[in-house]
Amino acid sequence: MGKINLKKIGGLGKSENTYNEYDSEISYESLHYKLSEIANFLKQNNEYVCYIKGMGAHPKETYKKLAKVNGIEVVFNRSLLPKYMYIFSLIIASYEGLIRIIDPNKLEDAFLKLIECSMAGIYIFHNSGEAEFKKNVINSLGKKEFDFGIKENMDYFFYIVDADNLESSTGMYEIVSYGIDCKITNFVKGL
Repeated sequence: MGKINLKKIGGLGKSENTYNEYDSEISYESLHYKLSEIANFLKQNNEYVCYIKGMGAHPKETYKKLAKVNGIEVVFNRSLLPKYMYIFSLIIASYEGLIRIIDPNKLEDAFLKLIECSMAGIYIFHNSGEAEFKKNVINSLGKKEFDFGIKENMDYFFYIVDADNLESSTGMYEIVSYGIDCKITNFVKGL
């Protein structure tokens, strides 16, 4: 059984607002269930926003296709290659991005697309923190934290999946973190 080496790729950030945080292997069936239940939560709680952060290794075309889907807003995408290597971003899958899920029915397909080649994270929090979150993600290039400041909220939730983890017996690994007042955990069994 494998683990995601967070020291190597980044950290989760520390917060007094965190109620629980763990990582574990996950099956496709469990992932599908959790994505479905998270979408159901969003349908019933419109004061929360949902973003998916693609963490790299996608061609730019991935975000162009997602931008054409009704119910999804591509906030930004960029190559992780240094500027002097930008020309190679045309042929090397090196793009990360941030999308906003407007229609919860689009959550599962978008997330599965973004974990095909890389890790991706779902971030859910009260809509009052939206502008700050977007700013933190956009300004995160080169930083090693995955929370992007949402742990300032007591009701935050994030869910990161690495779907090509070679050390995992299932090939997938999840990281779950949520705050003291997180409402999703009352809704999604098994979190």
